[in-house]
This record gives sequence, C-alpha cells and structure tokens, in this order.
Amino acid sequence: MPKKAKGILHNQRVAIVVLNYNNPIATVRCLNSIKSLSHGKTEYEIVVIDNGSSDDTVRQIHLNYPSLRLIEAEQNLGYAGGNNLGMKIALKENFSHVLILNNDTQVIDDLMLDKLLKGNTDLAAPSIKFQHHNQTFIDFGGQVDYLLGRNTHLEFSVDSVPKVVVQPDYLSGTCLLVNCQVFRKIGLLDDHYFLYYEDVDFCLRAVKAGFKLSLSQKTTIFHELSSSANKLGKNKIKILSDSHRRFVLHHLSPLSWLPALAFNLYLSRQASK
Repeated sequence: MPKKAKGILHNQRVAIVVLNYNNPIATVRCLNSIKSLSHGKTEYEIVVIDNGSSDDTVRQIHLNYPSLRLIEAEQNLGYAGGNNLGMKIALKENFSHVLILNNDTQVIDDLMLDKLLKGNTDLAAPSIKFQHHNQTFIDFGGQVDYLLGRNTHLEFSVDSVPKVVVQPDYLSGTCLLVNCQVFRKIGLLDDHYFLYYEDVDFCLRAVKAGFKLSLSQKTTIFHELSSSANKLGKNKIKILSDSHRRFVLHHLSPLSWLPALAFNLYLSRQASK
C-alpha cells in the first residue's frame, strides 16, 4: 500500500522504481533507507523490479518486505528495459511522478521527495554524494561533449564545490524524478541502451520536447558507485561502446560522426582485449 502522510503536496502520487539485479544486500539496504520518506508530505509506493536475477534476491526481499510490490522479469532487460516495467505500472495506475532510484543508493534526507516536487519541474534530481579513494564527492549531473559523444559528470570534492554550478545537459538516472506527462509525450527510456547513456538520451529528448531539467542542491542522496555494473566484468566496456555508438548516431551532428566513431572504435578495441 502507498505510504501516506498529512498535507500531501497537490495530491501527488509517486511510484519509486527500484531495479535489482543479483544484489539483494544493496537492494534491502536501499529499501530500508526509503522508510524515512514516510515522514514527508508525499504519497508514494515502492515498486521493485527484479531484472532476471540468478541469485536468491526475490526470496531475500520477500523475507524483509513480504507485502512489497515486486515484479519479476524473466530475463535481464538492461537498465532501461527493467525500469520501464515500473514506469508502465505508474502510467497505467495514474501516478503523477516516477522516481527512478538505483538500488545502490541510500536516502539520507527524509524530505527529498517533497523538495524535488516543490520545484514543480518536469525532471528533477538531487545532488549525489559518493566516495572515491577515501574522498567524498558531489555529483551535479553531467554535460555532453558533442564532438566525441562522451558524457562527463559535473563532480567536485566536498571541499571544492563552486558557488555556482553550471546547468547540466542531463540529470543522472541514479535518482531521477520524472513527471509522468514526460513519458506520455516522449515515451519511456530507450531500451536499446542496455546500460549507459539511457539517462543522457532521455534527458536530451525531454529538453528537445520542451521539458525542463532541475538539479536541486537543497537535497542529497548517497550513492555506492556501480555495485551492479561491476558484476559485468570485461563485458562492461563492450556495452559502453554499443551505447555510445547509438547515442552518437541519434544525438550528434553528422559533422561529428567521424571523430566520435573513431573514439567508438577505440572503445571497441578496448573491449576486445
């Protein structure tokens, strides 16, 4: 059942979609952290998508959350395809928004949903805190290199965050709140991207259709980097190469195809080593 609190913001209903693949420990930890959101003003329901796991994820989640809605995909549909299952439910059941939430995140602000909704924007994301080599960094979305088709995250150590962060070209799919009207106009995530670039592609399509992006520095979420992607091993680079090539052909000017596809050839060769 949806979590409900007094003073719901404009009768907003949010489907929080959490995608799992062979990582029950991270997923349960993420679900435990979401409990704090019940103290906010927004009605929400959690929908967990198990993306064809081969471990005992489903049993572990049921043990910890027996009444939780859990959808089991028959195979690994990739990041976009798996999350799309949750979005289809949200659209069918007339939720106002979807919060795409990586299972390797932890909610650290119990009013995060309220703060993201308060901006009344079409796509909104919090700043993302993570640790790397014993240092703490903040991610503020990313920018696109339209020559090579590379995407670069706007990341700063906590001690060097500028007073003004430039407007990102895209928001990270790690934690992304989307008004369902966006899906109705431009469609769901492009599931031809098995992994990588699907959030970049979605944000660029949304902006092209006239929707607005909003990065909130008033709320933060914690991210444990790539706990699921790291399970892919060497195949990770090949998937990155495939996604990069699709992105180049769909979003870059033909004038950039030569240098961008040359870079893609470099990625492909790295994948074959």
